[in-house]
Amino acid sequence: MKIVYVASQLHMNGIDHVGRSLTRHLATEHDLRVCGAIVTPDSPLRNGRVSEWVLSSDDLRDVDVVYVEGGWVDMAAVEKFPRSAAEEFVFGGGQLIVADVNRSNVMTQVEPLRQASQLFGSAPDMLADGDVAVRYLGDVDAREQYGIRFATEQMWVSESLRPSFEGIDALLGDSVVLLQLGAGQIAASGNATTRVLSLDEYDDRGPVTPWATVNAYGSGHAVLIAGWVSHDLIVEACPDNARWISNLIALLTDWTHESASWTTTHSQSGRAAADLSALLDQAESQKLERKSSFLIPADPSRGDTPIDDIQFQVGKSIVALANTDGGHLIIGQADDLTVLGLEPDLSKVRNGDRDGFEQRLVQYADNFLSPRWEVLGLTLHWVKTPSGDVAIVEIPEQPSDKITSIRKTKRGDDSVYVRRSTRTDRLEGSNLAHWSAARSRRA
Repeated sequence: MKIVYVASQLHMNGIDHVGRSLTRHLATEHDLRVCGAIVTPDSPLRNGRVSEWVLSSDDLRDVDVVYVEGGWVDMAAVEKFPRSAAEEFVFGGGQLIVADVNRSNVMTQVEPLRQASQLFGSAPDMLADGDVAVRYLGDVDAREQYGIRFATEQMWVSESLRPSFEGIDALLGDSVVLLQLGAGQIAASGNATTRVLSLDEYDDRGPVTPWATVNAYGSGHAVLIAGWVSHDLIVEACPDNARWISNLIALLTDWTHESASWTTTHSQSGRAAADLSALLDQAESQKLERKSSFLIPADPSRGDTPIDDIQFQVGKSIVALANTDGGHLIIGQADDLTVLGLEPDLSKVRNGDRDGFEQRLVQYADNFLSPRWEVLGLTLHWVKTPSGDVAIVEIPEQPSDKITSIRKTKRGDDSVYVRRSTRTDRLEGSNLAHWSAARSRRA
């Protein structure tokens, strides 16, 4: 695996690199290069005095991971990896990890990170009244010489991230900043003594205090770690920091490689395409459901409908079909069989094409459905019509001992839906228990 490690600061005499212990650890397993900045091909830095310490974004085509220590920007608030180039790298399947956004440097980081919040799925948490003050974590009982030691058995961690914590006893972070979550998965303190500080005074936040997030973006992932975890002093005091970073890189890369084996399974020509087109003329049934759109309301008069609600309707239909007999979900067609097409939706995705739409749909499924898209064996097909492209999700029937569920929000509870004739019904309590038992008997 090829890793580019971006040091804390680029200056006329070279770089300031504080994570040598971490790079030595990563270099034992991977092909690693250290630089001071990643720049666009036309940057004057490529031909200047520091040219040996910069890397062109054009040279990232065979790079798997970019790790940025010292935060997203340097001391002059200049991005060490230009946002547009970073988005392209991640969208194409790269893994980006930005670490060490901390109390001492966060004020230079806030605005650039807020502008990049779609990429990272999070940003430093500000005071509610818009004050520039950033909230951070304090934990007297867990404080070490170099920061706060988070015991992993006490931490709140998104389920799919748990493999990266296997074999890790604790993580050490210094000057840890609270993150405001927009999307993605989180690692959060679970220590009962961890409190949130605003303007050096404690306030109540609750037990879930995110300080690291992982956001799926296109085919890759963007990670934001709000606290010093890379510094030599911290890694030497807590070698589990380096092990966790290594585990995280391996996990994210595996996710991308898994996705690559199925994300190119587009449809189809010949008889298969004709068979799919025939679905557009069929009435809804226990194995066929349709939704008008996925990203924006198909009816302009309902423009105030939250995107979360539109996406949830698609997600719960996938869940219901998976829990019943499998089938197909058509996206881009109204209930009365009027073909609407997905041109408005496509205008909202990267490059305005089918690939961008598929990535958004898969990302939603991976964030809110359990199991993930590829575990469910979902396939996205396309049918071209005079009204525009229509997407059809093929959903296999799932094993009888597996239950598919959906969360409406990242921290919400799992809900189970089933298909009953043309209805999608939610099951809970005794109804869920009876259905599960009947399903097992049927097997």
